[in-house]
Amino acid sequence: MHKDRGLPTLAGKCYVFNGLTHDSYVVEYQRKPGCMSHDTYENVEEMPWSVKQMTLRDLLAEVKKEMGQNAVVDFDRDIATTATCPCGEHKEIFKPIHKLKGQDLVCPGCGKTMDFDAVHSLTGAEDFLDKTAFDIGIPPLHIVSGRCGTQIRYFEFSADAEEIFLDL
Repeated sequence: MHKDRGLPTLAGKCYVFNGLTHDSYVVEYQRKPGCMSHDTYENVEEMPWSVKQMTLRDLLAEVKKEMGQNAVVDFDRDIATTATCPCGEHKEIFKPIHKLKGQDLVCPGCGKTMDFDAVHSLTGAEDFLDKTAFDIGIPPLHIVSGRCGTQIRYFEFSADAEEIFLDL
């Protein structure tokens, strides 16, 4: 955020303030090379896209335009799409699986736990491409990746910056 002003940052560090004792200190985090949670995105491309306005169909079309017709969109999270119950009930969920709660999977018909389907990528075969990225749980100013073969590019929903940083 401060690269244009040349101000120092706490990259890889954390500033801790304890209000009860008025103590403060900086903690430096150690990087674990094999940790799967510490992937970095190289060369993120700012795109004039908004998660609340762009449909998944349009997102996939833009990624294909940028990378080729065989490209797919990958999310950094699995999205629960629908839930089904052996009793025959079926419902839409469209929520990241890390945000699912027990009541999300309770069958409205019989009260049992429903099984859910999830996606991690968009190929164009999905039947929910008219939903926006926000509708399926992608937050504003988020980054998605486009993948075509072994080539990967990262795209930011940069049009959301105005909304996110409006009061700063």
